[in-house]
Amino acid sequence: MNRRTAFILLPIFALVLMTYECRASSQASVLFEKAKFTMVTKGDLHGAIELFNEIIAEYPGEREYAAKSQLYIGLCYEKQGKQQAQKAYQKVIQEYADQRDVAAEARTRLAALERPVSAPEPKGMLVRSVSVDPNVGGLGEISPDGRFISFVDWDTGDLAIQETATGKKRRLTDKGTWEESGEFALFSRWSPDGKQIAYDWYNEHEFYDLRVIGLDGSKPRILYSNAEEVTYVQTCDWFPDGRQILALFGKKDSTIQIVSVSSADNSRRVIKVLSTLVPGKSWPENMSVSPDGRYIVYDFPREDSPEHDIFLLAADGSREIPLVEHPAYDFPLGWAPDGKRILFASNRTGTLGFWLVRVADGKPQGAPELVMQNIGDIRPMGFTRKGSFYFYNLQRKFDVYTAELDPETGEILVPAKKAIQRFEGSNLTPDYSPDGKYLAYTSRRGALALFSPHMRPDVGDVLCVRSLETGKDREIFPEGLKNFGYPRWSPDSRSIFVVNWDYQKDRQGIYRIDAQTGKVTRVVTSETGGLYWHECSRDGKAIFLVRRDETKNLRKIVARDLETGMETEIYCAPDSERFYVFSSPDGKRLSLISSTRG
Repeated sequence: MNRRTAFILLPIFALVLMTYECRASSQASVLFEKAKFTMVTKGDLHGAIELFNEIIAEYPGEREYAAKSQLYIGLCYEKQGKQQAQKAYQKVIQEYADQRDVAAEARTRLAALERPVSAPEPKGMLVRSVSVDPNVGGLGEISPDGRFISFVDWDTGDLAIQETATGKKRRLTDKGTWEESGEFALFSRWSPDGKQIAYDWYNEHEFYDLRVIGLDGSKPRILYSNAEEVTYVQTCDWFPDGRQILALFGKKDSTIQIVSVSSADNSRRVIKVLSTLVPGKSWPENMSVSPDGRYIVYDFPREDSPEHDIFLLAADGSREIPLVEHPAYDFPLGWAPDGKRILFASNRTGTLGFWLVRVADGKPQGAPELVMQNIGDIRPMGFTRKGSFYFYNLQRKFDVYTAELDPETGEILVPAKKAIQRFEGSNLTPDYSPDGKYLAYTSRRGALALFSPHMRPDVGDVLCVRSLETGKDREIFPEGLKNFGYPRWSPDSRSIFVVNWDYQKDRQGIYRIDAQTGKVTRVVTSETGGLYWHECSRDGKAIFLVRRDETKNLRKIVARDLETGMETEIYCAPDSERFYVFSSPDGKRLSLISSTRG
């Protein structure tokens, strides 16, 4: 009887074991896909790392998913520029050698991180500064002969040029003062013969059109203008025959088109439709035509990552190949005049640098070569015919400093010193927690934050909370917030309020972030009036907002009840006045820092 019972139970036990293993494999698979979604789609690297670690801890027997999870942890750290990436890849190699494909990928990525990057600069390499008008901001281009630079004269918004040798400038358009007109120029590119400039123009009807103007004083010609179809235009380059202009069109249906527009008859040809527009992520940083007119080089994000790769597209749109594929953020700067090399920027060494890739017949020839490291925050301004490359260094560096003062006399007891040593030049808008234990600040990371015109210069993409006791930072990647800043603590030091700029939906918002969990809660968003500075009341029941009323050209301070959403106006001033508000320790008064735009 016992033998028969045991004989019957064995298959049952095996069936239960198989069911358990299948269930574990299924659960590991589901959790792994969730972790990938958190990493790739949401961009929440911190949350993804936690999920990947959970898979490793909960399902150690599922070695395929455990190994992949460890590899993806390395990818997350690599995107954050952290040295932990190397340790993560080493762990894959040491502990999951039986997972050959995953281990091979880890070896490849580890080798790339450990590869020396201190390559010598090419002989004859020379970087020199060119004195330019303070308004020059990298939206224009050097003329083919190197004599002039085009730029937007922001004193009026007109398109202008400056002579590189003398510094003498001349406006090509004459729209009048800002009081007379709110129109302005944006990106501009020289024709191959240097006699015309194609440029974007924000017109009186509040959308962008494509125009061309001659240096002979002739009036501008509108090449393309259609508010019903295209709301944003970015001029990118001329084709070498001088008859076509390469541009990016942001359509009203939120798709992006690579197009050529005839400078003679204004006809348009769509070369390629890219994808749905996601500002700051899915808009190419730069695009240009090869000297022979056969190819277009541009950058675009991979499907599984916000990082950009570089592509070569046939000028007729018939075929396309990847030119530069790398986990880093890469974008093209321009073709060398001989058409055999493409200069591009990459942050693969940890900081933005110049790289060259050789091309022939629309294909890469060999591995990219490092030209120069640590180039800073730059925008390309093109090559001259003789091969000189011009770029604009934005020099937008922000750092957090601390100093000790005598509260009675204001005397400086300890001089100011840099408080944050990591990601120097990218840390800003600090705020102490009311309990005196933490310092919150925002940090800009990667080439995208530095280069993209969609990124405000005074905000970041990572929220950092530093313990003043240990000196260690905790990084928070708030879900759904990509362009935020001005952290302000709640009175209980448990949460942080930030303002976020959502360019895709053209709105601003105030959000509360839990300082421990990173959970994001919307406080208020604005579709019509801009939201700027904010300050929490000392009792934690209200938040003081600086609102901009564009319909009445006013700027206001309002108190918003956090429970009911009711707002009470406290102060009002002309829109030309900018101000910041701070609550007194007893919560009875508000101090105001005000400045007036000239």
